[in-house]
Amino acid sequence: MIVNVNVNPTKPIITLSSGTLFSSEAQGNQWYRNAILIPGAISSSYIPIQSGSYTTIVTNTNSCESISNPLILIRQVLMNMALKTSKFIRIQIMEYLKFNLYLIRMLTWKFMML
Repeated sequence: MIVNVNVNPTKPIITLSSGTLFSSEAQGNQWYRNAILIPGAISSSYIPIQSGSYTTIVTNTNSCESISNPLILIRQVLMNMALKTSKFIRIQIMEYLKFNLYLIRMLTWKFMML
């Protein structure tokens, strides 16, 4: 009996530079926002247009996958809006942040605020 063992690709690392997300892996990327696939986002870089939790899953030629740790992106515009709007809106945004911070603690995610 012959057993083939396929190795998972290296776990990708997401970095942020000048408003663009970069995967440490050059090929096989698929980007996700809030665990939802971003159609057509298969490059090693992605320019996000919304706040959210971004990950990339890298798939190698053997169909083995590795997922990055999430990078939480909060656009400065959202934070500025919170300071200029009503208390109700500020509470909604704070609840969103609290929920994401809870997820960060639960899954040891990285937190980055722009």
